[in-house]
Amino acid sequence: MRQTLVDRLIHDWYAGETRFHGPLRAKAEAALASCKNVDCMPSMDGQYRLDRWRRGSDGAGDATTALDADEWTDRLERLATSFGARTDALPLNKMSGLEETRDAFLVTAITSRSDTEISVATVVWPKRSFDSWWGPDAESERPAITPSAATFSVPAVSSTACSTDAWTPTKQEPHTPRSGHAAVWTGTEMIVWAGNTSGNSGPPTGERFNPATNTWSFISNGANAPTGNAGYTAVWTGTVAATTPRTIPGRPSPRARTSPWLALLQPPCGRARR
Repeated sequence: MRQTLVDRLIHDWYAGETRFHGPLRAKAEAALASCKNVDCMPSMDGQYRLDRWRRGSDGAGDATTALDADEWTDRLERLATSFGARTDALPLNKMSGLEETRDAFLVTAITSRSDTEISVATVVWPKRSFDSWWGPDAESERPAITPSAATFSVPAVSSTACSTDAWTPTKQEPHTPRSGHAAVWTGTEMIVWAGNTSGNSGPPTGERFNPATNTWSFISNGANAPTGNAGYTAVWTGTVAATTPRTIPGRPSPRARTSPWLALLQPPCGRARR
């Protein structure tokens, strides 16, 4: 995805960059200034072509391109944009101003038109393609990497033998002893929520233990935090810990711990946890 985005951005940048296409624009502008009418368009030092389009397939031949109704309307609208005119008032035998597209500069003139057919003369000055520019210059555009003058060293590693199949005490503070709580492992932390804490029946609390730093930290119990203390169930979704209390008469109040707490949709009527 990132490579596709970069590729599109660099092509867009190149298509409109005057450093590369400025001389070609100047050449096209000079040719347009020296040509006073459509008769000299074939000699404007660009690629000249004459296109004929016909609405519907009746009467279309090798030199005429058949267009359906939508294609015909789209073609007229493009010409109207080029000349700054309405589709029903397109000028005949008048050259447009110099137009720029991603791939070329061009001048257009309508040489004939009827209700079902239109002929358009165009002179095109193609831009140098991105690939033809980037290919030879790609190596010269690569950023130079200057070696660092700093010196690096690897610190000495202790040779103390590791103890296997052994328990290591975890830090106690500010861990609060509790029972009947919910606990879930996130991959980096152990989250503990609610439970009975020395007979406390007040608002539930929670803590997180990080084994990498051997530290405990408290969990917010602000707005939307679950109520009640005992009988919680918790699961880790990959991004949040979802908790819900065991049901007693009534409905459970599920919550999800992100930061802060967010209320989840109510589940079906509660039932005893198994």
